Amino acid sequence: MGHIPERTCLACGRKTGKAALLRLARDQTGTITIDPRQRLPGRGAYVCRTSACGELLKKKKGLHHGFRQPAPAEIYQRVIEFLREHASS
Repeated sequence: MGHIPERTCLACGRKTGKAALLRLARDQTGTITIDPRQRLPGRGAYVCRTSACGELLKKKKGLHHGFRQPAPAEIYQRVIEFLREHASS
């Protein structure tokens, strides 16, 4: 078995394989996009696929830390809604 890339959830700090996390991508213009297939170019940040981590991400303003720039409130709401619809637990 080969190396499994690990990433850290911006909300809870849990380290796990990147396949278990939801990727968010920031492109060159600074636009942040939900990237469920983990294929978009740009800087990536990860959050657990649970609605609790989505809420915690918003509370901690985790995207500001992960992308090193302020993140609009709308992206937090979109992440929370996505996680509620697709949450693993």
